[in-house]
Order: sequence, then C-alpha cells, then structure tokens
Amino acid sequence: MTATYFLVRIIPSKPVGPGAFRDALSNITITAFDKTVRTAGTDRTLGSAKGLPRLPITPNEPIPGLDVLPNPPGLDNSILQHLRPGNFAPLSVATAVVVVRPSAIGDTLEYPTPTSFDIRLEISLTSGTGNPRPVVRNPVADFNIKTITAPLSGIQNDYTSANTDIYLTVDVPDAALPSGTTVLFPSRDGKPPSFAVLREAINDVLLKDHPDGAGSIEAMERFLTTAECQQIASELVNNRTLDPLPAAPYPTSNTSVNNPPVLFEDLFTLGAIRDADEKKLRELDRQRFESERTAYYALRGADALQLANYVFTLVTAVQAEKYTAEQGRLATIDVPLKRDASHPSAKAAPKLSLIGSVDPTSAEAQALNPPFIVPAAFVYALTTSYAITQSFETRLQVLLTSSDDNLNGLMGQAIDAGVLHAPDQNGFAFEQSTLAATPATNITQHQAIRRLVALRPFVETTSPDSSVELGGNAHLGELVTQWLGFEGPSTALLEDFWRPVFPSLRYLVAILEIVAPNREDLIDGILEHLGKPDGARVANIDDLLLISEQAWLAFFTAHGNLLPPRYVLGNLADRVHSFVVDMTKILFMPASTQSVETHTPSSIPHLNGAFDRDVLVQFFASFTAFSFSNPFDSAMREQVHAAALSLFQNSAEIAGFVTSAVEELWTLYRVTELENRKCRDNYVPT
Repeated sequence: MTATYFLVRIIPSKPVGPGAFRDALSNITITAFDKTVRTAGTDRTLGSAKGLPRLPITPNEPIPGLDVLPNPPGLDNSILQHLRPGNFAPLSVATAVVVVRPSAIGDTLEYPTPTSFDIRLEISLTSGTGNPRPVVRNPVADFNIKTITAPLSGIQNDYTSANTDIYLTVDVPDAALPSGTTVLFPSRDGKPPSFAVLREAINDVLLKDHPDGAGSIEAMERFLTTAECQQIASELVNNRTLDPLPAAPYPTSNTSVNNPPVLFEDLFTLGAIRDADEKKLRELDRQRFESERTAYYALRGADALQLANYVFTLVTAVQAEKYTAEQGRLATIDVPLKRDASHPSAKAAPKLSLIGSVDPTSAEAQALNPPFIVPAAFVYALTTSYAITQSFETRLQVLLTSSDDNLNGLMGQAIDAGVLHAPDQNGFAFEQSTLAATPATNITQHQAIRRLVALRPFVETTSPDSSVELGGNAHLGELVTQWLGFEGPSTALLEDFWRPVFPSLRYLVAILEIVAPNREDLIDGILEHLGKPDGARVANIDDLLLISEQAWLAFFTAHGNLLPPRYVLGNLADRVHSFVVDMTKILFMPASTQSVETHTPSSIPHLNGAFDRDVLVQFFASFTAFSFSNPFDSAMREQVHAAALSLFQNSAEIAGFVTSAVEELWTLYRVTELENRKCRDNYVPT
C-alpha cells in the first residue's frame, strides 16, 4: 500500500559507542508535528517512530526484515540503527521512518504543496526501562521537508542508505546511566520546558533526594525553597557521564617511572620547565586547560540558573493551585442583564461578589465551595517569565492583578511554545490538578483565566460584608457550579451560557443576591409570597420586572421584617421606595402609579418633587432651635448632632452627615451675607 513518509537521521552530539547509542534509542518515541498558519499554536500530529528491529546475531545472518503494517500503512519497528556493510556491525547513527497518518493529509492545503510539511520533532519515553533517554538540547524545526510517497519497503537498507536533509542531534551518554537518572537542559531558543516534562524531571530527583514533606510534586506538603530548587536544577543539568569535564592534557606524577615526560604538575610548578620555547608551549597548554574548565562550569552554571527559574516557577505554581483550592475565600463574577431587563442607566454587567461560609463565632470565612481551582500547569504557563527572586506572594499579586488581555496573550504564547498539553480540535488545552490533596479538576485554558480573574478580590480590598455566602443558597451554588464548568472562551459566555440561563430561577436568585446580599429570608419570601398582577408567584427575572412599587409596598406591609435594615429613613412607604430605587439602579422596574403628593410652600428652599423625603428637609422641619443668624459654635454643633440622632433612630452615619451639612450651609449663608453687606456699603446712586 502506498504511504507518505519522511526520514529523520539521528546522530549523537559527540562520538559514542554503538551499544550505548542503541540503549538510548531503545525506549523512546520520536513524534513529528506539522506547523501551519492555520494551526499555529495547535500543531497537528503527523506521525511517530519507535522501536528498534533486532540486529543480526551472526555476521552470516542476513539483516532482519521489517514488519510492514497494512491499514493504516506503517512499520512496526521504525527506528533503524545503521550497520556496517559486510559484517553488519552496529554503528552510532540511526534513521527514523516517520509515516504520515493519512488523516493528517486529507484535502488540507499546505504551502507550497499538500506534503510540504513544516515539522517539529519531540522525543518522549516509551517505557520505564533503565536505559538512558537521549537529550535534545536544541529543538528541531525543519521547513518544507521532502517526503516520499511510495509503497513501504520491508528492507532496512532502503531507508538507511537513502538521502535525507532532516537531522536530529541527541546527547547520548557513553554508558548506561543509573536507573532513574534524568538529564534536562534548558532550551537554547529560550522556550521554557513543558510542565509535564519538568514535573517528571523534578520528581525523578525528589524520588531519591528530597526534604521532609516534599517527596514528589503531587504529594508536596512543604514547598521547596529557592535554594532547594537551585540544587534540583543543578542535579538535572550536571551529569559527568553524559557531559564529562575537560581532561588534563598530561598525566600526573608517577614516582615509579624514571625520567617521565611532561607532567601535569609541570604546568603549575615554577621552574619545572627551563627551556624557553618549551615553557611557552606548556603555558599555552595550561591556559587552554583552564579556559576549557572555565567554559564548562560557566555553561553548566548558566543552564542551572535558567532551569532553576523554571523549577521554582513550577513549585510556586503548585503552591498557587493549593491556594485556589484551600484558601480562595472571595471571588467576583459578572452577571450580565437581559436586554429588556436592564435599566438605561444601569451597569451592563453587575458584579456578584461571593464569599465562603462565614463562621458566626469567629466571623472568618471558609474557602469557597465549589472552589475556583486553577491547576498548577496553567499558573506555570502564565509565570514562566518570572525570576527566582520573586516570592510566591509577589507572583500571586502580579498574576491576580494582570489584565484579561495580558493573561490571554501569555496563555496563547505558552500553548504555542508547547508548555501545556496540545489543544484538541476545538482549541481547548485541558490540564488536570496536580496536588493529590486538591479535588480532581480538569479544565481548559479559558476556564483557568476566568477563575483567576474572578479570584482578583484575593489581592484587592473587597469588603466581605457586601459578599454573598456561596453556601447559603442552593440555586446560587448550582449557577456558580455551571459557570465554573463552562469550557468555552469568555467571548462565548453571553450567548452559550448566560442566555440559556436568563429564564431560570437560578438567574433570578443571582440578581436578588446582588440587590440584597445574604438576605436569604428576603429572597425566600419573594419566591414564596410576592405575586405578579395575575396572582402567580415570581419565578424568573421577567416576572420580577412586572412588580410595581405598590406591589412591593403591599409585600413589605405583610412581611415588614424582610425589608433590609439599611432602609431606615421615613415611614414604610419611604423605605420601600428607597428599596425599589436601589433595584432600579440595576433593573428596569415599572414606574410607580401613585399620585404625586402636593406640598405647601415651605420657608426652606427646595426643588419640585417629593422633597419631604430628604434628610435635611426633615431635620430643619423638626429642629426649630436653629437659626442662620445665630453663631454656629461647639454647643450648637452638639445640639444639631443630638437632634439628628434622635430624629433618625440613633443612626450615627446620618447624624454625622446632617451635622456637617448644616454647618456648611451656615458657613455659606454667612459668607453670602457678608458679600451682600459689602455691596450695599459700596453702592453709590447715580
């Protein structure tokens, strides 16, 4: 059967024994991804190569054939180690045959031809054997590669002798490394390692060398310090077997040998070499040896420092996941209004502030339930540019105060760089919670960003008094759970999430919680007793919009204890009016049909309308001892304050406002009177 495939030649970064080379390739998978304009950031998988066919046992045995798979076409073992002609001895070069999946071609256009792929190669472990994994220091990205479209051959030499221009350079140790050894180098192009790869590498170190309470990333009870993260990075970067130190140019002294040649010690012993020309040559040898060692340590040190930033970032990301799961006490989500429910002057999306259940004895809030968990992988993806000098608190502060656009941009860059799992066909990059102590969570990048934005009150000064206890109302808890579970982008929230919710009781409860936070008695009373004009009970937001101010007055007349206590001014009708006004700030409520009250002229100037509800009008009507012509001293201030307290039911807030306002009015009056006197004194008749 005809197939489309391409060849990848695998070479070690330095000469290595064929046995060690084969061991390194025996448990890996090489996967090729196609990069296109259309799929930028979500590279599609072309195919993979894995498995080594067995070697000839004797020189006379022919090279074993390959198993060709029919449907879909492929090779069972497709990483082929090259053999020396004649005796078939293995060599330290291999060819990977990557067969392109037919579904990856289809009728998809590619530039400049349908099979002109721009590929990216990744290496992953196939099994948990003790053989070393080859390390790729520089990412492979080849453009417009040459593919072959022909029936697959079962002869190894047809592939190993063919030309190719795709080379994969790998670091291979001279000998098999101890079981569990991991080597990880930061990418030379500056891209951070993927969360999954780095987590696995850190766990390999912690499995054998960890402080108490940090046996693995998943079971971490105590989070690693910067010094511990630097040590982990150094252990991952430095491996003398894979990357040995520069060797000394000469042997050290051997007292049993007579008249030895130049010794290593001679390079550092003053007077050991007397010939001037020989001395210059040996000085060059010494300088070369020192410079090679300096370069070796400088490169390893730079790699360790760069990797330490990522190690600490991953650890603090896991700490942030725990924070969102166990310490997230405040959150805010936008609740959009139906177009016909919104008042012309109302905000487009009123905010619903949420808080965990509050202990009445200690007044401390518990964590939100359901929690707004953000898996560590997403936090890591958003913070890979942070330096190791930035503490966890600083990182959280910066993260939770970043704009939505900034978070979306960083997330897109992380997905493009392969930091997260590859997105699915819908562009959703799913990541699971990491800590074993965190409730199981599997969400998309869009959910992660929304949750981080909602958790912004963590670092802002949102007042818990105006926040709704999430566990206090089952309808609200159900709505928030559904909001947390919406996988799509925020741009689709209105149409795909909120619009279907508008007719529901859950949405009505959310709006009522915004108007009267934590007044579950009031909300229950509205749902049970508030009637529409046709006598039916209120069941959704459209029903609520039909309730007139007279109906509200009748409701609170029958259930006066349900009116929130902050409405204290005036009689019941006045207080209900204030309640309806507050609702009108959000919703388009029907106008009152009460006749406008008429008022007799007053000695106090006022605007036309229901001026008698104004606190200053009420105060001046009751406190007759005040006069603008009398001094406003401390005694008068105390009288005004005491009278206001008595009039407005001991409300210190209203009394303070009235006292300040009366003093300001008295001051303005006296200044105006003074100017009038000056005008009269300076008046000269013509």
